[in-house]
Amino acid sequence: MTVHGPVTKVDASVTSTASASSPDGGSVYASAYTGMNVANADIYISKTTITTSDDLSFESSTTTVKALNLPVNLTNPVRVEKTTSIQVSDAPGAPEGNLATLDFDVDVYGENTLADVSADVLSLEDQLSTSTLNVYGTTSGGDW
Repeated sequence: MTVHGPVTKVDASVTSTASASSPDGGSVYASAYTGMNVANADIYISKTTITTSDDLSFESSTTTVKALNLPVNLTNPVRVEKTTSIQVSDAPGAPEGNLATLDFDVDVYGENTLADVSADVLSLEDQLSTSTLNVYGTTSGGDW
């Protein structure tokens, strides 16, 4: 969040990537999701791009948001959300073996900020590997 005079601007992006492999050639499934919201934005533009491999062993999701809070009250705030799906034939960098990992970097800038992370990683030998990450970030120019 940056403040430009009476206008507050948010530029944010989040990416999630999942990949799967089966040592015995069995079925695999990888799923990645990203979502974001900016509360009380007068202008909110969101674009999500989801890339999935044909065999469902890879998926990546990226959401980018631009939002403005203006010094005037809009009767109907402007909200534009677009999602694009891309299918690819080859899965890049599928892991080998039974592996569940989680890697994250969270930054929230502005006055009165909060970043909260909840993470779970589970791996069951030759059965399931899953990673879940929920990030909540907020910033406010006023008092809490």
